[in-house]
This record gives sequence, C-alpha cells and structure tokens, in this order.
Amino acid sequence: MPWRIFLIAFLIHLVWEVAQMPLFKDSELTLVNVYYCVFAAVCDAAYVLALYWIIAKATHDRAWIYRLTGPRVVAVLAAGFVCAAFVEWFALSTGMWSYNQRMPVLPVLGVGISPLIQLMFLTLATYWLSARLAGRS
Repeated sequence: MPWRIFLIAFLIHLVWEVAQMPLFKDSELTLVNVYYCVFAAVCDAAYVLALYWIIAKATHDRAWIYRLTGPRVVAVLAAGFVCAAFVEWFALSTGMWSYNQRMPVLPVLGVGISPLIQLMFLTLATYWLSARLAGRS
C-alpha cells in the first residue's frame, strides 16, 4: 500500500504543480521549471506518505485510509493546511519562490491559496483513491 500512496500522490501533485505554474513569477514552461515541478511533486508525495505513517502509528492502524472517518478527514485537512502554510511562508520569506498577481493569497497569512488547497485536498484524494484502487472504500 505505501508504494501505491506514494505513486498516486506523485502523479496527482505533479499535474497540480504544472497547472499552478502560471501563478508564480518566472513560470515559463522551461526544462528547469519542469524539473522543479517534478522535485516538488516528489516532496509532496513524501509528505503524503509520511502523514500516512504518522496517522497509522497514532491510530495503531495501517489500514486507516479504508475508514476515512470525520476526525481522520479533519486531521488530514488540518495537517495539510499547517504544513503548506509553513512551507509557503518559509519559501516566500527566504526568496525560494514568489507569486505573481494571479495567485490568490490568504490575507491573514499572506500565503497562496492554491498551495494550501493542494496539500489539504490532494492528500485526502490520494488516500481515498489509494483505498479505492485497492478494492476497498
């Protein structure tokens, strides 16, 4: 199951990373920027897999994604929000990347809404799809 989670997360996040490129400065479709998208998708997939293992350890249940209860969904969404907000804040404050005027920004935190949505909902979608592809829901 972990390899399935990582692979699904990587593919979903790669598509999202490329799709949201126009929201960032210097976002031309170049080989270097595609490399950055691939690298970011690997990092995103590693996050999704790490969160899976953290929740599995906390619940003593490696098959928890087959039972996405309300509290588990809230935990996944909250973890995605916190992680994405921190990564975006750090990257913006250190100049790793910057947004252009098209990026919708969360006013209080000053971070992009697209990356927040990405780590929150694509993580949840990965777990749901992984469970579905394993023949369980």
